Amino acid sequence: MLRSLGVDAQWRVLPPDDGFFQVTKRLHNWMQGKSGHLSKSDRETYIAYSERVAKQLGKEDADVWVVHDPQPLALRTMAPLSGPAIWRCTLIAQPPMGRLRVLDSWMRHYDRVLFTLPLFCLDGLARSRWAWNTPRLITCHQESTPRQDPRF
Repeated sequence: MLRSLGVDAQWRVLPPDDGFFQVTKRLHNWMQGKSGHLSKSDRETYIAYSERVAKQLGKEDADVWVVHDPQPLALRTMAPLSGPAIWRCTLIAQPPMGRLRVLDSWMRHYDRVLFTLPLFCLDGLARSRWAWNTPRLITCHQESTPRQDPRF
C-alpha cells in the first residue's frame, strides 16, 4: 500500500531458525500472560541469532524504521541502522502483562514504542515514549458489498 502512494517502503523478513523461533514463541506466550522466564540459554540463543542477522543487514539507512514484535527487537542495538526507529508490539497481551526486563534493555533504544492498546503497554515505560494504535483488519473482495459503517 505504501509503495502505491510513492513511499519507498521495504519489508525485511528474518531468516528461519528453529532455536530462535522457540525462544521468541515463549516470549510471545509470556507477553500474553503465561508464566515463565527467559533462561540464560534462551537469552544466548536470542542474542546470537540477532547478532547474525545484524551482520547480514550491514549499514542500512531509512527515513524511519518500524520493527515488529519481539523477534527483531534487539537489532536496534546491534545493527548500524541510521534513522529514527519505532518498535511496534502487535501482540494482544493479556493484562496484567507484567514487565519483561529483558525487553526493556532493547526497547529503550527505540525512539517510540507502539502498542495495540494502552492497556498492553509494558509497565514502567514513560508515557512520552509510547503510543497506541489498534489495527483494523479489512478484507477486500472483488465482489464486495457496501459497508453500513460510515467509518469505512
